[in-house]
Amino acid sequence: MQFTSIMNGKVDITADPTDIKKIIRELVKRHESLRATFHMVDGEPVQKINHEVPIEIMTKNLGEANDYETIIVEQMKEFVRPFHLDEAPLFRVGYYEFSNGEVFTVIDMHHIITDGTSMGNLFHDYATLLNGGQLAKLPLSYKQAVEDFIEKQNGS
Repeated sequence: MQFTSIMNGKVDITADPTDIKKIIRELVKRHESLRATFHMVDGEPVQKINHEVPIEIMTKNLGEANDYETIIVEQMKEFVRPFHLDEAPLFRVGYYEFSNGEVFTVIDMHHIITDGTSMGNLFHDYATLLNGGQLAKLPLSYKQAVEDFIEKQNGS
């Protein structure tokens, strides 16, 4: 299972693939789960938080169109594909532009690195950065939150 989100519209802010890549790079630095990979060690799954992950924005100009939705749905058949859990990143970003300036930014993530609440937080942070805003410091790191959760589960 994967989460795929499509954000579209005429971009009033100047945001090209280079800008989107800078925003994604900032989100990856901020959110440890976006740097996570999963490996088998002695038959047990182990999560690794990488220091850095490669960030690529797949860009495509789709020319003239009247029915954006149909074309984007067709593009998603190529864009959305399985992830390898041991290879970072466990997300991909696409930037689709039509000749009239209509733009679709697509983010596909493996469900193992996100949930509904996390997606909401990521999209909030993405929109804040896209609009030139600053992000507040996170109250807890991902690692701290997981450690707190495990402690509570173990009754400590």
